[in-house]
This record gives sequence, structure tokens and C-alpha cells, in this order.
Amino acid sequence: MKMFNRFSRFISANSKTLILPSITFISGLQTAVLSFCMPIIARSTMELNTTQFSTFFFLMHSSGFLVTLVLPYLTDLWPSRRRLAIIITLLFQCIGFGLLSFGAGFLTSVVAAVFFLGPGLCVPGLVFALARDLDTSGSTIVRLRGLFAAAWVIGPIIGSFSLGPGNAGTLLLAAVALNLLGVALVASFRAPPPISGPTLSTSGNNLVIPIVVLTIAFCMLQGANIAMVIITPVILTENVGVTVTLVGYVFSLCALLEFLMMYMLSKYMKDIDQWKIVYFGCFCGIIYSFIVIFGDVYWIFLVSQIFNATFIACFLGVGMSLFQGMLPGHAGLLTGVFVNTSRIGAIIATPLIALAVNMTGEFQTAAIVSLALTATGFLLLHFSRIRMAEEPLRPSS
Repeated sequence: MKMFNRFSRFISANSKTLILPSITFISGLQTAVLSFCMPIIARSTMELNTTQFSTFFFLMHSSGFLVTLVLPYLTDLWPSRRRLAIIITLLFQCIGFGLLSFGAGFLTSVVAAVFFLGPGLCVPGLVFALARDLDTSGSTIVRLRGLFAAAWVIGPIIGSFSLGPGNAGTLLLAAVALNLLGVALVASFRAPPPISGPTLSTSGNNLVIPIVVLTIAFCMLQGANIAMVIITPVILTENVGVTVTLVGYVFSLCALLEFLMMYMLSKYMKDIDQWKIVYFGCFCGIIYSFIVIFGDVYWIFLVSQIFNATFIACFLGVGMSLFQGMLPGHAGLLTGVFVNTSRIGAIIATPLIALAVNMTGEFQTAAIVSLALTATGFLLLHFSRIRMAEEPLRPSS
């Protein structure tokens, strides 16, 4: 009994500093591993044909898109239920991966995608919304976003070594176990009272335009990042002529630098205007785009990851905090919208990449897409900031 009491006190004392980062890292690790492995599993283990393969991922992400908006918004109405919402979505993922682990056919895979795996995609957003409740300054958000990025350093490596012949079912069951561990951590989480900022009134203010413009801006920046993720492996293997392993080193280095950048930003962002940090990130993104357009040797791509990582850390880490602060009391909804900007960004970027490649015949020139999207995102950010300054939030009486 004494040991149990000591454990309970330990959990209560370290909920914010230990448990929440652990949940974030587990969520990031699972996302990193399965983003690498799920397409392979869908083809080899689930034996989906091309149409079924596309349908499976389309339905999963469509379900995730809707749930990521609705569920976090509902937890804004009942903030004390955020922890319960995380537990339920983690359990949904357990069911979904459990169904697929038995070599499910197409119909079962669709059920798993729509009703279980799709809703599970909102776990990171709910965790970040919970973190915002506990720290309105945003430094905790950036630190947790850094841990999420750190998981991507080792996630693809774990996936590549785990996914051998006949191992797909075991890997999916391991995902079930990982989610159950997440459930245990969330259940043991003892959140301190939320740090409430001043209650703000938007009466008489037109916040719709700046929020919509800011959303579009982050869609552009997300699209720029996704464009680079798509074209960089092709450029390195076809134009520069390196192996797939060396391509992996570039992405792992970027993820490691992201983690370090976000950790430093979490320490010092309280003393710096968050808008300026995101502006600086856009500037680094533009520099990186030029490097990709003209780069012709491997070491240049390797060294230039400092600019890529800074761009990603500033707009994904600090940008999320900035976005959440637009409407105090709606962290869940705004986090859900921010998370979905990556999906919208992908929709914007992929046809533009295809157009650029078809026009020039070179993937390297497709980096112009990333350059244009980053520049557009910067201009929209600045416009949103100007409109926010014209329509300031006022404390309610």
C-alpha cells in the first residue's frame, strides 16, 4: 500500500513534466513507424489492389479530417473531458490495429479505417490542446512538438527493421500494445488546474477574416513542407545519384535538428514576438528552397537541413502556439484546424508539383512550388497580423 501511495504521489507530481511528454512521444513514434509501414502492409498483408489501396487511405484520412475538427471542439465545451477523449481515441486505435493484425480483407479494413483508425488521428491534436490548457505561454506546446519530431528520428528506422516477411501482424499488435501503454499513461495523468488567461470578448471585432487568412497561410506553409518531403528523395536519388540510405540520413538529420530547435525555442520564445519567429522560419524556408533548386552535391543537402529544420520548427512549433492563441478558450478547435492544414496543404502542393514536373521535366525545378507557397504563406501571415492589430481582442467586463 505504501508503494502504491508513493507511486500515486510521483504521478501527481510529474504529470506535466513526465507523463504528458511520454504520451506525446508515444503518439509521435507510432505515427512515424506506421506512416512508413502502413502502405507496405496494405499491399502485402491486406492484399489490397490499387483502387482498394487508395480507397483505404482516402477514407481513413477523410474520417480523421472530420473527427479532428469535431472532437477537439467538443472538448472545448467540456475541457475536463479532454483526457477521456484521448483515452477513447487511443482505444479506438487499439481496435483498428487489432482488426488489421489478423490479415483483414477490404471490407474489414474499411471499417477499421473509418470508425477506428481515422478518429485515432486526432490524438496528437487533443494532447496539444490539453497542453495549451496547462500553459498559455505556448512554450510547453513547442517542447512537446519537438518531442513529436524526435520520434521521427527513430520511427522509420524501427519500421524498416521490424517489417520483415510475415511480421506485419506482429507490428500491428505492437501498435495495439503501444496504444494501451498510452491509455495507462493518460489514465494516470493528474492535470494541475488549467492556467486561465484573461477572458476576452470579440464583440464588435471582426476576427473571422484574420483567422481564415491565417489558416490559409499555414495551409501554404504546410504545402511547402510537404512538397519538399515529396521531391527531395527523388532529387537525391535521380539527380544527385545517392542511395536510399543516404536519403534517410538527410531526413533523420532534419528531424534531429527540429527537435533541438524546438527545445531552444521553448526556452526563449517568451522573450521574443512569436510572429517574428514564424517570419524568420519563412525566411529560412525560402533560402532552403533556393538551395534545393540549385543544389547538385549531397553535402549541400545535408548541411542545408539547418534551414529546413528551422523553417519547420518555427512554423510548426511556434506557429501552433500562435494559432491556438487567436481565440482563447478554443484551443481544441484551433488545434484541430491547425492539424488539418497539413492535409489541405498536401492537396494544394501535389497537383502543383505534377504541373511543374510536366512543364520542365525535372523534379528539382518543382522546388519552385515550395518557394512560391512559402512566400505566399509569409504574405498572408503578415496580412493576418495587420488585421489582428486593427481588431484587437478586448477583456470582457
